[in-house]
Amino acid sequence: MSRRKDQDYRREKRRQTGEGHEDRRGLDCLNNRYNKIDAVLTEYHEKYFPHKLERRQSKQWQDIFSVEEEIIEWRDALIEQLEKRTQQHTETTNLFTLRFSVI
Repeated sequence: MSRRKDQDYRREKRRQTGEGHEDRRGLDCLNNRYNKIDAVLTEYHEKYFPHKLERRQSKQWQDIFSVEEEIIEWRDALIEQLEKRTQQHTETTNLFTLRFSVI
């Protein structure tokens, strides 16, 4: 067998048997454990430290309101600009006069 075919054969065998994926399985296991621990800690903090959660939520609401105010100011400025653009100034000037008579 050529070297290339041998490498391909070994790679295919590892894929079929699942070899070489131990690291990935370990990472998945650690990730699952981390998610469980994170959920437990979050529940613990919500139960025993509700004032911290309330403070965080209060700050988030303040942030939302400040962004909302910025958006309203920006919208008003855009509306004002559009109104200035759409205002038309009209002026009348006589270019010529026609005189006629009926016979």
